[in-house]
Amino acid sequence: MTNNAEELIVAVAALSVSAVLVGGAYRRWAWLVDPPSSWWPFYSQATIKKLFGTKATLLFTYFLGCTGMVFALLTIIRAVSR
Repeated sequence: MTNNAEELIVAVAALSVSAVLVGGAYRRWAWLVDPPSSWWPFYSQATIKKLFGTKATLLFTYFLGCTGMVFALLTIIRAVSR
């Protein structure tokens, strides 16, 4: 397998995870945007909720998903154009 193929596989996986983040934020999945406060020591979304509230967790999830999509799409374009 070439580096381009490996890069493409990782970028498609990242795009999928980013799409789940955006979709989960849009659908307000509780485990993603409103996790239990007891999870704060080991789950970043719960830590953000504890520190800044549920609205900040929602915005952070959208930010992560959109940023991930942009970088994944740029990586896919670069891998395909080589």
